[in-house]
Amino acid sequence: MNAGPRRSGTDHRLPGGLRHEDGPVWQRIRRHAVPAWMIEDATARRLAGDWRAACAAAAVDVRFDLSAVAARHGAAVAEAAEDDLLHLAPDLVRWHLPRLLGGRTTLAPNVRVLLARYGTGAGAPVLSATTGPMADGPQRLRLHCAPLHPADAHRSPHHAAPSYRHENWIAARPLWDARQAAGLRDRLTGGADRLPFFHPDGTPLD
Repeated sequence: MNAGPRRSGTDHRLPGGLRHEDGPVWQRIRRHAVPAWMIEDATARRLAGDWRAACAAAAVDVRFDLSAVAARHGAAVAEAAEDDLLHLAPDLVRWHLPRLLGGRTTLAPNVRVLLARYGTGAGAPVLSATTGPMADGPQRLRLHCAPLHPADAHRSPHHAAPSYRHENWIAARPLWDARQAAGLRDRLTGGADRLPFFHPDGTPLD
């Protein structure tokens, strides 16, 4: 009996990446949840070297100060974080964050996306973005640069601090780092000669 072609058990999508069948749903979400004016404003401010203004344009609240990071973790760590922040595309982070779907465009609540880690061990600061606690609440994000609390993802629902579901994007820089954004096209079945989900002549893939 012919069992048909064997499929690999490896999922090559990046965290937050698209599946072919998700395309139409995500088109609707991104049209409304990450509008063109937000992308243009955040990009212009990032290219001008003002990462804080870029975050503000993409409705991202910065919850740390680099001088405090330097005082606690050293100047080298703060400099590495600042280098990443200068190339952080906050609109791209918002673009790829998980959504509730099911006809809704709102962000999945209580998600912490890990973007970069500076050092090793439990005390190493992590650049991360978090969504809010309510599905129907404000859609603003928060940007952090601090060590992760050991119980961050395992707190009781009755604990005063939120319990976050983690997504690790540390090895997935095309999802947030403008320097590597072009790599996302290759990972999503695209290439130098075509867009994801399309043939080189512009016709959709089957």
